[in-house]
Amino acid sequence: MDDILGIGCICVISIFEIWIFYQVLFNTVIDLKVLRNKDKFIMWISIFVTGIMSGINREGLFFSSILFLFNIIVIFICSGWIKKKNLWIIGDIIVFYFALVALIDYLWAFLSMIILNQSFIYRVHTGTSLEKIIIFILSRGMVAIILLICKSRQDWFTDIREYKKELLALDIVMVFMLIKYQFWMVDIILGYKPMVGLTAGVSIFMVIMLVLFFSYMVTKSIFYRQQNELLISKDEMMSDMYQELLREMEKNRRIIHDIHHHILVLQQYEDAKEFEKLHHYLEVINGELKQTQHPIWTGNRIIDFVLNQKCQVAENSNIRYIIDTNSFFTLPLEEKDICVLLGNLLDNAIEASETVKNHDAWIRVKLEKAGYLFFIEISNSCEKVPEIIDGEILTTKREKEFHGYGLKSVKRIVKKYDGEMTMQVKEYEFKVYISFCCE
Repeated sequence: MDDILGIGCICVISIFEIWIFYQVLFNTVIDLKVLRNKDKFIMWISIFVTGIMSGINREGLFFSSILFLFNIIVIFICSGWIKKKNLWIIGDIIVFYFALVALIDYLWAFLSMIILNQSFIYRVHTGTSLEKIIIFILSRGMVAIILLICKSRQDWFTDIREYKKELLALDIVMVFMLIKYQFWMVDIILGYKPMVGLTAGVSIFMVIMLVLFFSYMVTKSIFYRQQNELLISKDEMMSDMYQELLREMEKNRRIIHDIHHHILVLQQYEDAKEFEKLHHYLEVINGELKQTQHPIWTGNRIIDFVLNQKCQVAENSNIRYIIDTNSFFTLPLEEKDICVLLGNLLDNAIEASETVKNHDAWIRVKLEKAGYLFFIEISNSCEKVPEIIDGEILTTKREKEFHGYGLKSVKRIVKKYDGEMTMQVKEYEFKVYISFCCE
C-alpha cells in the first residue's frame, strides 16, 4: 500500500478513535447540551491533533508507550477544560478507554500472527500495510459496538461517579496487562519468544472479557443498590403518610373524647348568660372540627384518608378528581400496604395529569368490593400516550434509571397478595386495573 495513503487511513482511524472517546464522556460525565462554542472548538482540536499524531506514530510502530501517555495527558487537559469538575473520574475513564483500545489492538495483532507468520514483523508491527489498517478498524469497530450496546441500556450508564474505586482498580489491572503484552510483543519481534499468536490472542481475549464482565457486574450491582435504596425511600415516604394518618385519627379520637367536656363548658356559659364567650368558644370548636372533617368515601379510614389527601393535591394542580366507590370496611391488605399501593398509584396519576396542556386534566378512582373480590381502577389523563412493553412503561425522561419506582412498589404489593394487575393505554388516557381475592 502507498505510504501516504496508508498514513492517511491510519490518521482517519485514529481521529475516529478519539471521537468515540468523547462520545463516552458525553454519555457519562459531560452533558453535550451545555457545551459552549469554545469547548467544542477545543474538543475538535484535540481530536484532530491527537488523531493525526497517533496516525503518524503508528505508521512506524504498532504501539508506543509514549504515544499512549501523550494521548492521555492531552485528552485529560482538554476534557478538564471542558468539564472542570470530576477530574478524577475523567482521568479514570481516559486511562480505561485507551488501555482497552490498545489491548484490543494487541488481540487482533497476535491473532494475525497465525496467518502472517514472520511477515507479521514488517506488515503489522511496522509500516502501513492493509493488514495493519484492518486491525485498527476492527479494534475501533468493537469499541464502537460496545458503546452502542451501553447506550441502548440506559441503566448501564447510571452515575459513573459511583465507580471511582472500581475504575481505578480496573485501570491498574489494564495498564499492567498492557505493559505485559507490550513486552511479550517485543520479545517476539526480537526473537526471544516463539511467534505463538494464538496463545497470546486467547489470553488477551480472556482478559478483555473478564474486564468487561467485571465492569458489567459492578455497574449492575451499584444500579440495583440504588434501585433498592430508592424503593425503600419511596416506601418510607408512604409509611410517613400512614403515620400521619394514625396521628390524624388519634386527634379525631381525642376531640370526640373531649366533646362532653366542651358541652359542660357551653352549659356553664349559657347558665351564666355569658353569650359572647359562648359564641367565641363555639367558633373555636367549630374550627377544630372543620380541620378533622373529611368526606367518607368507603368507610375504610385508611383508604378515605389517602383519597382525601391526594384529592387536595390534585385540586391544587387544577386536576379534576372523580371518586366512584362503594362502602366497605375490611380489606385483604394490611393498612400499610394499601396506603403504599394507593399512594403510589395516585402519585403517578397526578404526575401524568400535571403534564397535560392541550386538553382537560382529570383523574378517576374506582374502588369496589363485590363478594370475595376487591377491585381498584385508576385512570388519568396524559399528554403523551406511554408505550407498554412486557408490562413495563417506557419513559421519555432523560433519567430513565430513576423512573418507575412507584410502579415497582405497586407490583411488589400486588404480587405479595397474589393479585392481578393490568395496564391499558388509550388516546390521552392511562388506566390501571388491580384485583385481589378477599378470603
